[in-house]
Amino acid sequence: AMPLASGVGRVARATGGARAPGASGEDRAGSSRPEKPPRRWCPWAEGRAPVSWAACGFAPGVAEARWRFGERVFSADFDGGNLARVERVTDTSFHLWTRPDNQGKPYETHHRTWFHFRVDGCRAGETLTFSFPDFNKQKTLFSNDFRPTYRVHDDDQSASSSSDADAETATTDDGSNEHLQRDRRVSRFHMRAYERIPEPVSARPGRDGAFRVTFKHRFDSDASVFFALSFPFSYADVGLMLDRVDAKFRERTSHGDAMRARVSYARSLLATSVEGRKVEMVTITAAERDGCETKKNASENFGDEKLGFASDDVERVSFTRATPSCTELTRDVSDDDMESSTASSRRANSAPKENSAMPRVEDRDVFVVTCGVHPGEKPANHLFNGVLEFLLRADDARAKRLRELYVFQLVPMLNPDGAFRGHYRHDALGQNLNRHYEKPEISKQPSCAAVKDLLVKAARKGRLGFYIDLHAHANKRGVFAFGNCDLRGDGNFETRAYAQLCALNSPHFDLNHCNFSRKNMFAVDKNGENKSGTGRVALFRETGGRVPHLYTVEANYNCSRVLNRVTDKTRASDDGNEEDVVGFEEALSGFARRARIASSETKKKSPGSARRYDPETLRGVGRALLVAALDLREENPWSRVPSSAFGSVRSVRTWAKAAARGDAHAAGDDAESEGDDEKTSGEDGEPSETRRQTREKKPSVFRNTSLTLASSKARVPGRRALDTANGVWPPRRAPLADFAPKWRT
Repeated sequence: AMPLASGVGRVARATGGARAPGASGEDRAGSSRPEKPPRRWCPWAEGRAPVSWAACGFAPGVAEARWRFGERVFSADFDGGNLARVERVTDTSFHLWTRPDNQGKPYETHHRTWFHFRVDGCRAGETLTFSFPDFNKQKTLFSNDFRPTYRVHDDDQSASSSSDADAETATTDDGSNEHLQRDRRVSRFHMRAYERIPEPVSARPGRDGAFRVTFKHRFDSDASVFFALSFPFSYADVGLMLDRVDAKFRERTSHGDAMRARVSYARSLLATSVEGRKVEMVTITAAERDGCETKKNASENFGDEKLGFASDDVERVSFTRATPSCTELTRDVSDDDMESSTASSRRANSAPKENSAMPRVEDRDVFVVTCGVHPGEKPANHLFNGVLEFLLRADDARAKRLRELYVFQLVPMLNPDGAFRGHYRHDALGQNLNRHYEKPEISKQPSCAAVKDLLVKAARKGRLGFYIDLHAHANKRGVFAFGNCDLRGDGNFETRAYAQLCALNSPHFDLNHCNFSRKNMFAVDKNGENKSGTGRVALFRETGGRVPHLYTVEANYNCSRVLNRVTDKTRASDDGNEEDVVGFEEALSGFARRARIASSETKKKSPGSARRYDPETLRGVGRALLVAALDLREENPWSRVPSSAFGSVRSVRTWAKAAARGDAHAAGDDAESEGDDEKTSGEDGEPSETRRQTREKKPSVFRNTSLTLASSKARVPGRRALDTANGVWPPRRAPLADFAPKWRT
């Protein structure tokens, strides 16, 4: 089936220095086409081979992770690798099995979706067929033409890759020719990044009832090729990314000087995993003045030795002016003081202030973003990378204002043991860490305990502005958020307003898939685990519903279900930062192109030509999550809200209030009907037929609200009614029926 809203193409790349608001599209000197600015610096590194188990001294406890068939060698003995067994069927066809999480241990699980392996010894022009005969059932994911990823890697280039990356992070004393030397080194070596395999994937139940996934790949050269379920981002990649950020702050260059002058950055050890790996945290806020490089130890900066997370031999490094620590910002107070957290949401409703002063560090709200609790959910890592890169921009007015308003505490990988072992969902003890936030144990769930301590302290002081936990979703397409219900004050309105603003800032944020219901907060998942142990619900209980902005953000592995109309930023339409608008125009043209192909009836092409999510697309959504928070406080200097159908944040809040009341009304009706049905249920406790019909006939009011405001009943002919004013569905045409999946709301 063809994904109807399948991802994206860039309208414009992230670029260098921003232009002044009001600049026209033409160059002021008279040129009809302005000069293309240079590409932005990015903290992540691409083109490095994964770190091998041998280099880490790691013994995973599995029988083997390398298989040889003549000249061909399959291997998964590296950071994030996963392959349990390989069998040769024919000379060009192989059966592969993935390792379940914690294979061979008493707490082995059934999760065997993630794979990441390497193939050596193939010749140029050969086509091999890879088949997974006992894959986890992921029918919905593959029904939308999902395709795994691959990357070509040459052993001769591997050594230069490592040396180049190391040299790139090195700095000279004066920095005079550092950039030139680095550019020359990088120009000698360019590694292709991961990309989707070009051939479609066959995914269907086999004769034995098991789910079988099969794909082919043609080798263009004799080089080694890595294959993975999705775009990988390993435990070592996180460390390398943070090393690059550290090195950038040490640079004696104009860019390094600008970052030190405007960004207060600190990298620290938040916790140590069960197997001894680092769970690091990055703290970012605005520098109060041009600073100098300083170093502080763990007790001065974060003071978390009482939890037993930090070791004495780990040095906490911070750059720019010394900033009050997290513990100083969120020191313990009485439970009565938690009432002051309501003031945080009231501040978000305040009118915008022109040239408002930068709050003191101790007065700034805390904005926490975590990632990687489920190691196989790699799209979440790329969302996080977009957040980190955006906050480190020294020349972006939006990033500058965010740093002035918040102290950002970012945790890039909560489950390093699972990520290193190549697990899909669990840690080294077989635990789903995202179900242990209610009562985490330091000895078993150290990262959860550390994050919860961080959040609770900030909430008790009334300074917890946002908590966003990033995840990936295999079934629901698009990017969406789960929030809480029964919040104090205007919390129920504010959560929906934030979701709407995310949709206004990203083509891929699907408002219809967002869920703020009580049922979703305490539901039991397919593995029998209750969601009450998730971070957002545990914090909801801990704070009594006084903190509204506690979210789980999910990103699909493949594509979007529907695209949003993203308007231009007001006062800065030519600022050179249109990288946040990715994919809308190209995706719409893709709809029309596929409609023409279907209507021609001459030949049917594979839907694989549709663009899908790539890391840059997901990073753009990560940036939109931050911009939406800035819009919510009406502090965005380059806002898209005035040019949207709403026109103002006040109108967004008006819509959000109507939507929240509609949800509450629908939830009340459902609860009442359930109470009536309890009286008419059979003796076996099963719901009656009347109850089943009631559930089917009572759709959510939030799902059927208007295209503009929730109180409107207007509908656009030929399109599905959405909760958002900027949603666009492709027209429902008969020729598309052969390709399109069934419509869903």
